[in-house]
Amino acid sequence: MGQHERGVMRAAIYARILLATLGLLALATSASAECAWVLWGRNTEFEPNKPMSTGEWYVASAYESRSDCIEVLKRHPKGDGKTLVVSLNCLPDTVDPRGPKGGGR
Repeated sequence: MGQHERGVMRAAIYARILLATLGLLALATSASAECAWVLWGRNTEFEPNKPMSTGEWYVASAYESRSDCIEVLKRHPKGDGKTLVVSLNCLPDTVDPRGPKGGGR
């Protein structure tokens, strides 16, 4: 095998390594772009002769996909409907139903 042929072989090997590395990088980037889903809950209580009391939002649980979150939401108890109602919502982990945090100007 001559010098020229070895150079061509090296170039082909480097090209394959580069393509494999770029492929792995693309997979890792797309996997990290996906977000988790959070099942948020809030209780509303009704008592005779008293004003309605709505609690703060709380994290009930977290899931890897929206469909997993929705599936649990469908099975989750919603309260008794008379004195307690549980409001549930599946949101991406980047959304907080409590609103923005402090730190305004």
